[in-house]
Amino acid sequence: MPSLRADALKKVYDRKIIFQNVSFALAPEEWLAITGANGSGKSTLLKILAAQASATSGTVTYSLDGATLTPEQTRPHIGFVSPYLNFYDELSGIENVSFALRAKGLPLFKRELDELFDYFRLSEAKSKRVKAYSSGMIQRLRFIQAFASNPKFLFLDEPTATLDDDGKSLFWNKLNQLISQTVIVIASNDHDEIAHCTNTLCIEAFKPTKKILS
Repeated sequence: MPSLRADALKKVYDRKIIFQNVSFALAPEEWLAITGANGSGKSTLLKILAAQASATSGTVTYSLDGATLTPEQTRPHIGFVSPYLNFYDELSGIENVSFALRAKGLPLFKRELDELFDYFRLSEAKSKRVKAYSSGMIQRLRFIQAFASNPKFLFLDEPTATLDDDGKSLFWNKLNQLISQTVIVIASNDHDEIAHCTNTLCIEAFKPTKKILS
């Protein structure tokens, strides 16, 4: 079973403290929503937790079945979805996902990939170049790429923002299948996305001019 722990995280950018003293611990079934005003640091904190960026100070610890993972061991277990996660336009959907899996050193299982493309209603578009995809299709492709690695740690930035109702339903149903085996963190101000989480961390509470909440 995976677990995630953040200890005294602090981020300084251009001499400005974005947040400080961020500490928490998470296990599966304890979904965390990171909330706050636009530009407050939600996405920055999410990227640090997802090992996509570095904190100025503090630590993030990933554990699996009681053992602490090294950064190299952690990388294949992380799934990351965000609006700024781009694909190679000249490659097809399936080529983009396959490339990402190989970059993580993970095997390619054609059957599992086909099932994910079928599930997210992209089977007919998987061999088409991504430059022909709509915004909703691109978001579904981000989900496929994240879920294809069977992540133990899943980090999502405003995951349903560009989806129609059908896409949202597919996403939440898939996410609920991982509830007992995956640590999930969502950065969002969307009430529906927040409502799916069991814990909330308001980044505004960790500004230097604000009182730090317990």
